Amino acid sequence: MGFMKLLKSSPVIRDHRFPKLFLLLLINISSTGLLMHWCHASNSMVLMAYTCLSYFHQLSLLTSLLGLWVATRRPELAMSYGFERCETLAVFSSTVLAQLAALFVSVSCAERLFFPPDVATGRMVLGAAVGLLCHLLLVYSGPSRTLQHVIEVSPSSWLQEQFADVCSSLCGVVPGLGRLLLPRVHTLALLSVSGAALVALTAAGIDARHYHVVDPIAGLCLAACLVGTMYPLCVNVGRSLLQTTPSHVVSQLDKCLREALTLDGVLEFRHEHFWTLSTGVLAGSLHARVRRDAKEQEVLSKVSARFASLVHVLTVQVFKDDWTRSQTTLHLLTSSALALDQTTYAPPRYATPRLNNDYSSRGSFSPTESSPRPGATVASAPLLATAANGGGGDAQRLYLSALEPATVAPPTDRVAYYVSGDGAPRWTVAASTVAAGGRR
Repeated sequence: MGFMKLLKSSPVIRDHRFPKLFLLLLINISSTGLLMHWCHASNSMVLMAYTCLSYFHQLSLLTSLLGLWVATRRPELAMSYGFERCETLAVFSSTVLAQLAALFVSVSCAERLFFPPDVATGRMVLGAAVGLLCHLLLVYSGPSRTLQHVIEVSPSSWLQEQFADVCSSLCGVVPGLGRLLLPRVHTLALLSVSGAALVALTAAGIDARHYHVVDPIAGLCLAACLVGTMYPLCVNVGRSLLQTTPSHVVSQLDKCLREALTLDGVLEFRHEHFWTLSTGVLAGSLHARVRRDAKEQEVLSKVSARFASLVHVLTVQVFKDDWTRSQTTLHLLTSSALALDQTTYAPPRYATPRLNNDYSSRGSFSPTESSPRPGATVASAPLLATAANGGGGDAQRLYLSALEPATVAPPTDRVAYYVSGDGAPRWTVAASTVAAGGRR
């Protein structure tokens, strides 16, 4: 009594969609059990591959029940977005398990290619008919909301593309079939019809020619069709779980971003990211840089209103444009200025000129000595003494040598040798005194 009362009080059971889903679940379980019995009775692999599609529908119905439970849950502190992604994860698991089942059937079919057993065709056509009715009923009556959304936004499978090519050729011959065949056919409905037709053709071929090897070949083809149909769905759901931006809304998001940049006060958007939270629910976050005189709340409301039609859960972080220097930059500039102020430069040291008193003012004076050599510093000096015999002042030119060691030693009668402050010997040109009326 307590358990029944708990079930009746459950919000999932009280939902108006629960009786329909529960009825479809019972129908699919019954048909799946019947198909499994006929698979073992007929020893047919193509019928076994066709039954794998029933497993997928079973998981889809359970995903729909999970969606009813997720709708009753609310976001919590630990789960800020709620349990919306649980349904998406269930659809991903369903597609992966369907592909694994098809892989196991393919392995069994490959083993039977070398030693094909006898196949009883008495129940194969009946199994194809029962499976087709059950599959079409589940496709159009009780699909999962998340699965239906994934099928709509996923790219076409290779089976759909081949069927579209055939339909285009038929419409060229019979134009009236364009309205019926040219629209995109539901991928699961196309797989159900193709599988039922393949099972019926296999049974007909075995009855006509007793070619039992046709059964594993048909099983491989149907398993390949199942994998080819589930793979695009699996990839699309996997990208949603990885929080990538959906490809079918990229152009709309770009348009919204361009329109939001025209709002008053908005300078740019940074770190924008949008992803699928659940079926048809798009979430996103972005940083908005605004002017310093802009009102944050006003900009926030305008940006949220611009994305409201497309992004249901949007997080916007508004920050103002800051032209002030940061503390780190100020610290670096202050340190550099202090370092430049404390830097001292040692003045260059020049050789102390020494006059060669032994040099005769009346002696010979060559032109090479009257001009400074490269690197020498020329300085003018005052009159040192009054000439005894001429009574006039003599002009003196003092040639100071650079503090570089001479490569070639100059003549000893016209230079003075001294020791610099660092202890290295230096040669310098001595002061030459030329009398006003002297001879060469």
